[in-house]
Amino acid sequence: MKMKSIYIVALLLVVASLVLTIAGKPNEFLSSIVNVIVIVLLVRDIGKEKR
Repeated sequence: MKMKSIYIVALLLVVASLVLTIAGKPNEFLSSIVNVIVIVLLVRDIGKEKR
């Protein structure tokens, strides 16, 4: 259950950065945080699959 909440938070951050970009106010800090979180989640998933 804890994993799902992390994914929901990541999804919300992605949506928030998309909305800001579409609105014409791209937030560099927010998008860099989103990129880091997505990369970390992907790496953790790949690590779990290899076990």
